[in-house]
Amino acid sequence: MATGPEHYMVAERTLDEVVSGVYPDDQQVTWALAKAQVHATLALAAATALLVPEQDTYPDLNPWSAVMGRSAVTDPGAGS
Repeated sequence: MATGPEHYMVAERTLDEVVSGVYPDDQQVTWALAKAQVHATLALAAATALLVPEQDTYPDLNPWSAVMGRSAVTDPGAGS
């Protein structure tokens, strides 16, 4: 089972492949775009789950920070 950040990376990689012309025909482009959409939706669901108010810790926040190119975060409220 993939994590939210892994789904996000697959979606981005697939979109990059579409833009760079990896897929030779329209049908393959259509399937690749559908794949990217599914992975983006799963990433969004995982990211949304981080916003559960009863949750005291955010164990999945550091992988999200890494995939987004930010330094690791231990407290999402820090610095606010």
